[in-house]
Amino acid sequence: MIFDRQLLYWGREKQRKLSETVVLIAGVGGLGSFVSQILIRAGVGKIYIVDRGIVDEPDLNRQILYNKSDIGKKKVFVAAERLRIIHDFTEIIPVFKTIDRTFEIPEDVKFVVDCLDNFESRKILNTVIPHGIVEIHIAVERNYGQIITFIKGISSDLDTLEERYFRYDKTIPISADSVGVIASLGANEVINCIAGECKLIGTMLFVDLGSLVFKRIKLE
Repeated sequence: MIFDRQLLYWGREKQRKLSETVVLIAGVGGLGSFVSQILIRAGVGKIYIVDRGIVDEPDLNRQILYNKSDIGKKKVFVAAERLRIIHDFTEIIPVFKTIDRTFEIPEDVKFVVDCLDNFESRKILNTVIPHGIVEIHIAVERNYGQIITFIKGISSDLDTLEERYFRYDKTIPISADSVGVIASLGANEVINCIAGECKLIGTMLFVDLGSLVFKRIKLE
């Protein structure tokens, strides 16, 4: 069975929790491409992927679900097609929609993964998430990354980051290696949270891949 080695690693109870969990991934660009694959290969039961983007040539250096034949196509539908061929254990629902203040998180979602690429959209997403939902925020730029877990209305919020958040006014400089590492760390936190073992609630894991420095920063 596809999950045999995971069962040896974390056991049947954790696998059961994964199979019964519904996750929404906001953004299926660089981070979302990696995160969605990892969660599906882990056996998450149902995943919504939300994006309004179209595949463009500069996406291909890091957005691993797409290739040159996909240029001009809607990302969520290409992503859903590629993800579905991994196995049949995960229900994948593509949502081609902008995340704005009218966006509604589906009622069955328990975890939201923020893989968006700009701070303004991230703030809007954070606003529309219902009370008590766990949100895992993942961001990357150059060789820097950060991962934080919020529980809406309970832990510290995304507004805490506004003064610390790294911004870039032009095109974000990025490569696949940085995206892959940070996305994998973020997916690991999602899996931890599904198992009831979040490691980063109200805490930023800051990663500098240039010097291989990892720091945990408590957010107040």
